[in-house]
Amino acid sequence: MPLKCNSFAATQWLSGLPSATAILLGPPAVEARSSGDGRGLGLFAVRDIPAFCQILSDAPLILMKPGEDLPELYKQFNGITKDDQEVYTSLSAHDNPARDALVKDKLLQRGFDQDELEQMAKVAGIMQTNAFNVDLQDGQGSCHRALFPNVARTNHSCAPNAHVCFYPPGDQSPRGRIVIHTLRQLRRGEEVLISYFNILLPRSERQSKAQKWGFDCRCTVCDEESPEHHRFERQRKVCREFTTRQTSLTQSNTATMKSINSMLEKGQLLVAEFESCAELFPAIPDLYDGLGMLRGKALMVQKREAQRQDVILDLEKSVTWEAKITGKDSPATQRRLQKLVQFAAKRRSNATPKIDADESGDLSLVWP
Repeated sequence: MPLKCNSFAATQWLSGLPSATAILLGPPAVEARSSGDGRGLGLFAVRDIPAFCQILSDAPLILMKPGEDLPELYKQFNGITKDDQEVYTSLSAHDNPARDALVKDKLLQRGFDQDELEQMAKVAGIMQTNAFNVDLQDGQGSCHRALFPNVARTNHSCAPNAHVCFYPPGDQSPRGRIVIHTLRQLRRGEEVLISYFNILLPRSERQSKAQKWGFDCRCTVCDEESPEHHRFERQRKVCREFTTRQTSLTQSNTATMKSINSMLEKGQLLVAEFESCAELFPAIPDLYDGLGMLRGKALMVQKREAQRQDVILDLEKSVTWEAKITGKDSPATQRRLQKLVQFAAKRRSNATPKIDADESGDLSLVWP
C-alpha cells in the first residue's frame, strides 16, 4: 500500500510553499515493500519523481528526552494508539540476544512484571535499531531520540539517491518532523536510499557505524570487489583532506597566497567532480562554503577585505545547493542564509535574499 505522506515533489516548483521545495500533485509517490536479500521492507517510487523534490515528511511516533530510558520509552509506547502500536511493532529490530537478556535483567531488578519483559525488550530493540538522534534546537544539541515510522522503512546506502533532514518543532509540527528529498530523478520501481551517517567517512568508520544500526553495509561504495570502489573512496578522501586543509589555512596567521590559490584550484576541481555525482551532492554546500572562506582569507592577506563579491557568489551557491537538498526552509539552509547576509552586510545593508525558482526549477537568490 502507498504510504500516506504529507507532501511530494512536483513537476512544477512552488516557491511560496513553506515546507517543500516542490510538490507532486495526486496520490502518494512511494510505497513500502520488500527490498529482497534479507533487507526487510524498503520505500519504492510508484512513479517517476524529479530530482530535488520532497517525497516524505514524517512526524515522530516516539520522542525521548536526553536521559530518558526504557521505562519512559515503554510509557510512551503504551500512550500511542493501537494502530500506531501495530505500526511500531511491525518495524524490524536487530537480533541481539545478549542485549535483550541484559534489558530483561535490568527490568526485573527495577521491579517490572515478568509478563511484560518480552514486549518491553522488543520495544527497546525496535527503538535502538530505528531511532535517529535529533536536535530540537532547545540548547541541548542532538540528544533527543526519535522514531519516525515511515523513514524507518527507508534503507541505507553510502551512495544515496535521497537525503534526510530534520526540521525542529514549529506551528505545523509541534514535535518536529523529518523530511526526505530526492538527490536525482527516481524511476518508477526504484528504491529510495538515504545515508544514515556522513557519506564522506572512510569505509572502516562507515562499517562501524552501520554495525551499530545492526547491519553490514554492502553498497557499491563499500563493496571492495566493485570496480568503482577505489574511485569512490578516493573522492571521499580528497574531500576530507580539502576540508581539513581549508580550515587550517583560513585559521592560520601565516597563510600565503600561493597556498591559498593552490587550495582554491583543488576545491574548484572537487566541486566540478562532485556536481556530476548525485550521491555526493550533500557535500557540495560545504565545499562552496569552504571556497568562499578561502577567498575571504585571500582578501585578508591582500588587505582587500571590502571586495567580497567572489566570496558572496560562493556563499550564494552554498545556500542554493543546500535549499535543493534539504528544502528552502530547512535549518541548514537558514544557517547558510544567515552567514551569507553577514558577509554581504557591508554591500547590501543587511538585506536578506529570497530563494526563488525559475520555470525550469533552477533555484537562485533574489536580493531586494
